[in-house]
Amino acid sequence: MELLENFDEKKYVKLKVKSMTINGKESGKIIKAEDIKNQQSIVVDLVVSKEEENKE
Repeated sequence: MELLENFDEKKYVKLKVKSMTINGKESGKIIKAEDIKNQQSIVVDLVVSKEEENKE
């Protein structure tokens, strides 16, 4: 994985993963090796929400 040297955090929105399905199977928030072994292709559907920052 390549490091992002010029990453500007202000340009991006933080997203929080609510739920995830792998190949149509509910998976929670962690991809387990047994869920993806022996797969030719993997389809991951993410349900995300915008992470609100505390303004205190």
